[in-house]
Amino acid sequence: MTRLIETDNSSSTIRHRNQLGTRMVRCLMLMGLMALGGCGPTRLEGLLEAAQSSNNDERRTALRSIADLGAEAQPAVPVLRKLSEDLHPDVRRLCGLALGNIATALPDDQELRENVVEILNRQLSDSELAVRNTAAFALLQIDANHTKAQQTLQRAIRQGDGGVVDRLTHLQPRPLWSVPTLIEILGRDERPGLRRLAAVALGEIAPTQEAARAALQAGLRDRDDEVRSAAQEALHKTPG
Repeated sequence: MTRLIETDNSSSTIRHRNQLGTRMVRCLMLMGLMALGGCGPTRLEGLLEAAQSSNNDERRTALRSIADLGAEAQPAVPVLRKLSEDLHPDVRRLCGLALGNIATALPDDQELRENVVEILNRQLSDSELAVRNTAAFALLQIDANHTKAQQTLQRAIRQGDGGVVDRLTHLQPRPLWSVPTLIEILGRDERPGLRRLAAVALGEIAPTQEAARAALQAGLRDRDDEVRSAAQEALHKTPG
């Protein structure tokens, strides 16, 4: 009886080692595909296969690589459409990132842009905040005046997503639509860390707006020293 149990455990160990070996080989193959820049359809086909595998780490790595391909990844859109409804939030999020990069790289392909916008618009209603935010930023890459995307990010700011505030400072054209929300956060929010980020963002996004300068001047009297310091630094970046 003892011998049978030992044999079963040994077989389980062997199966586990085989599975680890298979995953390692697949990961090495994926890394090889990522290293082969400019190899066209062959590379993309390999990444798409990996993006649809059963290994979530492998899928995420492949989707990040597809997002980096830009225009070269155009044939991936049908697969990305399917994966944009995947059960795993990070897979959906990375699909949104890739789709935004593809459409931005091909501004003259109207049909493609319409297809991508349709998918991203649907993701604005996703149950996961990270998916919604990524879709919103992707849509703003395509159309800087996309109202629903702006509203999505404004809600995320009010909910305390500092990552969104920081990302806004790198967005081009400058997201002036976010200024009223940032002024509201700086003046009224109870979270000092978020107020500090709002002060930094106002200095980066709206250096010439009187309303932003007034909010930063008020921020000099904030009860938190880091907020006061951020407001002071932001005012030094603005004229006057």
